[in-house]
Amino acid sequence: MLIEFASVDGRYDSLPQPVPTSSVIPDWWRQMPKTIRLDGDGIKPESPTVKACIPFLDTLRTGYVIPMWADLAIGLNNENGEALLQWRNQPWPIADERDWRGFVNKENGVGLPGTEGVLNPNAFILSNPWQIKTPEGYSCLFTPVLNANLPMQFSSGIVNTDTYHNMINFPFFIKDRYVGVLKKGTPLIQIIPFKRDEWEHAVRPMTADDTKDFNKSIGDIATVFNSGYLENHGCPVRHT
Repeated sequence: MLIEFASVDGRYDSLPQPVPTSSVIPDWWRQMPKTIRLDGDGIKPESPTVKACIPFLDTLRTGYVIPMWADLAIGLNNENGEALLQWRNQPWPIADERDWRGFVNKENGVGLPGTEGVLNPNAFILSNPWQIKTPEGYSCLFTPVLNANLPMQFSSGIVNTDTYHNMINFPFFIKDRYVGVLKKGTPLIQIIPFKRDEWEHAVRPMTADDTKDFNKSIGDIATVFNSGYLENHGCPVRHT
């Protein structure tokens, strides 16, 4: 399968380009030890950290990432506490303010989770410079980079990128009265392509076959010290 990112206005050579998520695995994860030794336990092998958790790692290497395409300064208005954005003059838009009433009602506080603790939440929208196309029948989930700590809260969304070829922009607000600079190249939006399909669901007691499958999965992990999940259940598919 092929996902395509096409830049507008001839900006291809001047922008940090979308990349596989696996190529921007964060330094904190790379530097973390895979195991730690528990105090007072001289026999049992070292205990695994989150770095040994393959499901966690898969969130760091699934899909693609759009990096921030310019330095973005974030400040506060001293008069009303609302967030302010600034960037260097350039021929392309970076972000615009957006009416927040579509996300949260300031009078009763009902709205998008995460806005409750934000003082005078004013919304923005990032002007994504990439047109994104997928094969017929495939859509994309757009979400802030998983397991990252960004100063902005985005609203996630799913777009049918096989037919909708307009620019997909990203609404957000600034979290926790943050002040600082979001640097150009920062991994920002994670894109996970998936095939659309119709699903049904069933809720039932476990059968003998279910119990057999359950016991096998437990045995795959419980009978070895390390790598039981990876060796028996790791996904061989990688994004390039």
